[in-house]
Amino acid sequence: MSLSPPPARRPSRCQQLRRPFHKFRAWLGFKRHSSSTKPEAPPVLTDNHTALPITTEPNPVEPEQVSTTVAFTPSPPIYSSQNMETFENIQTEERLGSTRPFIPTRRLQNLPIAVLTRILQYLLVSDQPLILQNDSETPNDYRPHLHPEALTSCRLLYHIGMPILYGSNTITASSPATSKHFDKQLLQLPGKLRQLIRHIKLEIDWADQMWENLPLIARVLGEIVGLKSVEIVITVPVQRTGAMADMMLKVEKKILVDMVTDLKGLRRLRLAGFQDRRFADNLEAWVARGRTGPARL
Repeated sequence: MSLSPPPARRPSRCQQLRRPFHKFRAWLGFKRHSSSTKPEAPPVLTDNHTALPITTEPNPVEPEQVSTTVAFTPSPPIYSSQNMETFENIQTEERLGSTRPFIPTRRLQNLPIAVLTRILQYLLVSDQPLILQNDSETPNDYRPHLHPEALTSCRLLYHIGMPILYGSNTITASSPATSKHFDKQLLQLPGKLRQLIRHIKLEIDWADQMWENLPLIARVLGEIVGLKSVEIVITVPVQRTGAMADMMLKVEKKILVDMVTDLKGLRRLRLAGFQDRRFADNLEAWVARGRTGPARL
């Protein structure tokens, strides 16, 4: 009589449910320990802060013969003004062995808007007026010392920095001669950028042709809703005599008054070198008062 082996025992329902769980743990890297074996001891730190594995063999290797392969070797952090990381973040990334590259815009986007505004004001605001279009008449010593390339790093800095670049600086022409066509230079700007301008300065040597060119410039300035200050400096005084001179002076006064009236948001006007100094002072004071009360021009 031959003896046949007993039939294989069918696993219970609980074992069938636990089998996928153990496979998932094995896929994650966890080892399954039986009740007869003890789990491996955690690594210890030596004097040089290097994690060395502890062997469970009966004859351990001497410390001098231990392999130099270690889990992680920390490197000293580099602290500079470029990485903009806190001490805690650096220590955390070193403990985790992170190799993620440093991206400046990722760090900048986490800063408050007020802090980003202060940084961009330092990079984009100049003490001297900014020339709208450089040409052959641009002075050789023109150095605004700006860094507009910061606006190309990310979209957030662009939207915060463009109003600072066009609104906090004074916009001007390259020379008193080219300011005659300042209206055309403004019209070449996109409408959204043109509406960001807040301060304008014009140096003119064509005062004798003010009646012809200034109305064109005033019409374009009137389209800038948020314009706050206008400065007109006449570098070459007008030399007129006779009855024709009085008539032209009245025309120029009317042009200036109409320009100031059309600029609803204007808060400051400076008119230097004008032939009638009293008229210029009264017009400046009227704008400073918010154009309330009689003009007394």
